[in-house]
Amino acid sequence: MADQEGFVPHEAESLQHYVYFIQDPRDGRIFYVGKGKGNRFVERLKHSDETEWHNKRLDKIREIEAEGHEVRCFIARHGMDEQTALEVEAALIDVLRLTGNDELTNKHRGHTPSRGLWDFRGHIPGNVWGLPADNYK
Repeated sequence: MADQEGFVPHEAESLQHYVYFIQDPRDGRIFYVGKGKGNRFVERLKHSDETEWHNKRLDKIREIEAEGHEVRCFIARHGMDEQTALEVEAALIDVLRLTGNDELTNKHRGHTPSRGLWDFRGHIPGNVWGLPADNYK
């Protein structure tokens, strides 16, 4: 993946902040969600061919590439300010985990967990919300 090229400057500028995800082409499962600006998504794909860099995302990319496949990277939304992109990133992570995607390699649920997923079953009339859905069950 080291030869992946990013955006030229005017493309990167017009995208502003964006949310992207990386997909395993073997089964179609999304294994990473991120927020970016400029060529951030390319930076997240780099180092898969360097053995000294290790984390779950890079290890997954190496596994996919070792089988002769190339990961797919999609931009889910663009043209956002940074705070909106953080919200979209966190929402995608929450929904993916809630729907049973336990293969996400993200270290965190996103950067806005206090406004994250809530379970309406815990709602009491007059209360603002139900219970935080921390366990995704």
